[in-house]
Amino acid sequence: MTVGAQDVPTASFGIVAGHNPSVGHGAFERPILDALAKCSCKFMFRDTAGQHQEIQLGHGLRKIARRGTYCSMHLESENKELAAGLSPTGLESAQIDRINLYISPPRSGAPLHFDTRWIIVVQLSGSKLWQVGPGPAVVKPMCNVLANEGKGLAHHNGEDLALPDKMRFVLLQAGDWLMVPWGTWHGTYSHNGSVSATLAFADDVQPELPPDFTVGNAIHITEGPRLLC
Repeated sequence: MTVGAQDVPTASFGIVAGHNPSVGHGAFERPILDALAKCSCKFMFRDTAGQHQEIQLGHGLRKIARRGTYCSMHLESENKELAAGLSPTGLESAQIDRINLYISPPRSGAPLHFDTRWIIVVQLSGSKLWQVGPGPAVVKPMCNVLANEGKGLAHHNGEDLALPDKMRFVLLQAGDWLMVPWGTWHGTYSHNGSVSATLAFADDVQPELPPDFTVGNAIHITEGPRLLC
């Protein structure tokens, strides 16, 4: 993805982003590596028709001879301290009940989709460009939804959803984080490779943000036309 965009306020449309210096210094590298060996993993890729596909790999990482992203799931089950350690300063982490790790090679990304939960994405190493929709397309969605980017639409609970023409863009570097509300379109691209963690709040939980949560949590967010992931 390449972006021709203009600046927008950091906390607009429910999107909040910031930086946690302790995460970018590798403080959680050992506990994460220990958890990886025990957690179940899947491999995500696009097939020859450009469709999103997933392969379940079982426990631990094993190499797949094609380009795609590895997702190690439920790291919180192996280390109960990760949620608090990876969460942005000032945010209550007790209601985070799922942590997945994503390992992406250079020139890879995730297709446009939205989730049923509020999430916080924490960049651990490398960088990743995110495009995020202008607020929830669906509040408290019934299921995760993958967009048909070519046709510019998607389906949720029997209803058609048009994709937004404008998106918000943020480039996450090591130590940066991004909060995305439930039902909000997002897609990613990493030019040089990326390792990131996604912290998901429990079902039906909308996190309560402290009044001054966005103060000091400003990283560069821009607005531009929606791009194909």
